[in-house]
Amino acid sequence: MKSRTLALSVGAVALGALLTVSPSSFAAESSGTTAEDVSRKAGETGRAIKDDTVERRDEAIKKAKAALDDLDARKSYEVLRQSFAKARKEL
Repeated sequence: MKSRTLALSVGAVALGALLTVSPSSFAAESSGTTAEDVSRKAGETGRAIKDDTVERRDEAIKKAKAALDDLDARKSYEVLRQSFAKARKEL
């Protein structure tokens, strides 16, 4: 997942860099959009991608913790059940 995030971030930065070094005549032709505007937008896009992956990571961690808690509860239940069964046999 980190490599995917890194690849997306590098892609966004590369796009911003390419568009930043574009000739100013190209920027003028694109309805008043400057290279600075494009660079800023590319930076915003990179940050949005990063924020999205952080949110997904946090959600995945939350789900994993819930699953582990569930497994712990099941294991505790099974240990308790076995203890009762053993105690019952000893009676």
